[in-house]
Amino acid sequence: MNAFGRKGPRLTNLLERAQSFTAQDGTGAAPAAPQTLPLDLIVPNPRQPRRHFDPQQLQDLAVSIAERGVLQPIMVRPSGERFEIVFGERRYRASRLAGRREIPVIVQTVSDEEFEVIATLENLQRADLNRFEEVTGKLTLLARTLSLDVQDVPAHLKQMRANPQAHPEDVQVTEQLFAQLGGEQWVSFVVNGLPVLSLKEPMRAAVERGELAYSKALLIARAPAA
Repeated sequence: MNAFGRKGPRLTNLLERAQSFTAQDGTGAAPAAPQTLPLDLIVPNPRQPRRHFDPQQLQDLAVSIAERGVLQPIMVRPSGERFEIVFGERRYRASRLAGRREIPVIVQTVSDEEFEVIATLENLQRADLNRFEEVTGKLTLLARTLSLDVQDVPAHLKQMRANPQAHPEDVQVTEQLFAQLGGEQWVSFVVNGLPVLSLKEPMRAAVERGELAYSKALLIARAPAA
C-alpha cells in the first residue's frame, strides 16, 4: 500500500517523478539528454490543462527566444510519427511566433496515466497560473487520488468537509495530496477554490484571461442582488 492508501494507485510515485522535472525513466536512471526536433514534428497536448495563454506574455517570450534561443527544453513523448508535448507548450508557441524551426526537447516515454499527472502538476507549479486553471488542475489530481470522475469530486469534497468522520480515508489521502502540492489546505480549497466553478461565464472568462482578480470576482458573485 502506498502513501495514499488503496486509493489513487501510484499517484505518489507519479507526483515525485513530476516534481523531479520528470526527466527520469522511473528506474533511477540519469535524466535523458536534450535533443533538437523540428517544430513541425511536435503536436500540442489536446488535453492541455492550461486553457489560456496570455498573448503579450507569449510575444515577450518570442522576442526573448529570437534573441537568446530556448533556454530550457520542453518535454515530449513519442506519438506515432510525431511527438506530443507533455509540458512546455508556451515555449513551443513562442518559438513558432519567433520564427524558429527547431526546439530543444527531452523525449520521454510516459503512459497516459503519467502524462495526465505530469502535465497537470507542471502547470500547477507555474506562478502565473490563474485560479480557474489551478482549481481544475487540482481537481484532476483529486479525481486520481479518490478514484472518482472529475465532475464528481467537488460534491464529494463538500461531503467530506461537512462530515469528515464518514470519509476518514478520503480525508487522509486528500490531506496528504495537498501537503505534497504545498500552499493551501484542502478545506480552504473547498471554501475558496471551488466557487470559481460557479462563476458566471463572462466573469470566469475574465478570471482566466487575468483581467479580473479571483478575490474580486468572488466578492462580486457573493454580493446581494440589488
